[in-house]
Amino acid sequence: MEKREIVNNIQEKPFAHYCALYRDKDPGEIAARCRVTWDEEAGEFELTFLGNLYRVAFPDYAVRCVERRVPADRLNGLGKGQILLLRHLLEGTKREAAGQFYTYKEMPWGDVYNQQFTGRCINRLAFTYGKRLGDFRAVLETMGAEKIKGGDAGYALDFMPGLTLRLMLWEADEEFPPSAQILFSDNFPKAFAPEDLAVVGDVLLDAMKETDAALKAAKGG
Repeated sequence: MEKREIVNNIQEKPFAHYCALYRDKDPGEIAARCRVTWDEEAGEFELTFLGNLYRVAFPDYAVRCVERRVPADRLNGLGKGQILLLRHLLEGTKREAAGQFYTYKEMPWGDVYNQQFTGRCINRLAFTYGKRLGDFRAVLETMGAEKIKGGDAGYALDFMPGLTLRLMLWEADEEFPPSAQILFSDNFPKAFAPEDLAVVGDVLLDAMKETDAALKAAKGG
């Protein structure tokens, strides 16, 4: 019971707080700042998140998938993805990328959170797929990623349109453990607060896990 109360404190209470802030916003201002489509008649925003098309209700925040283009649906139910998207709509600004990519540590305040990001995201990516390069390729290609140069396998994937992540993986061998890197396009710091960038990595890896499971299920195992 105590564990459930802790979960509620870190998830449900912030969610209610953010929903109250969301209801007080101007939907036209959100649409312009985040560069998402606002359907005034329906009272919904339309946006793409990790490949799938969603409608987001306003003023009462609710998310529904209207076109599932990839297996992973990280906005299905209240969780990290929904709270991350809500915070983006409240505080984020969509800017054109200038073409540069940076490590998490190079992001604003990234040095403060880098140890946590390395453990939660970089190491998780490396040790999940460091001996499964074929699965890494299959998962990202199913999610719509494009091959890039870098590592033993490298891919670029849009987290949201114009907000691009680069994932690079180096396979384990007899002498060295696997390693990985995740790079962010230079417009991420305007779109997400520093503490939210770590959650971007979490949500991405959860989506990869969901896609991986769907591919295995389709193969019968």
